[in-house]
Amino acid sequence: MDDNKTRTIGVRFTEFEAAQVAEKAKAASLRPSAFIRQAALGQPIPSPIPELNREAWASLGKLAGNLNQILHHLNSGLATGVDEALIKALYTEVQGLRADLLGRVNEGES
Repeated sequence: MDDNKTRTIGVRFTEFEAAQVAEKAKAASLRPSAFIRQAALGQPIPSPIPELNREAWASLGKLAGNLNQILHHLNSGLATGVDEALIKALYTEVQGLRADLLGRVNEGES
């Protein structure tokens, strides 16, 4: 399938309709063109993410960063006395929780 988007299709909206499209696109973290394309092609549109989830996601990001630093020190031999498997498991869980908060599956695993 060719991913090079070379065709343009003109669509007219009323001011009210354009505002609705822009609002829904923003809520889905998409540009209006991507939102319209996904809707027209029957592709899933991401659900709006509640602000509370965004705040929790950011907080867990800091924890994930700290766990990643611990793992780096363990792998470098700079830290000892810590169960590396436990830290890796915690890191994976935190990343999974972050993905869950955004309503995404398996994005926390890398």
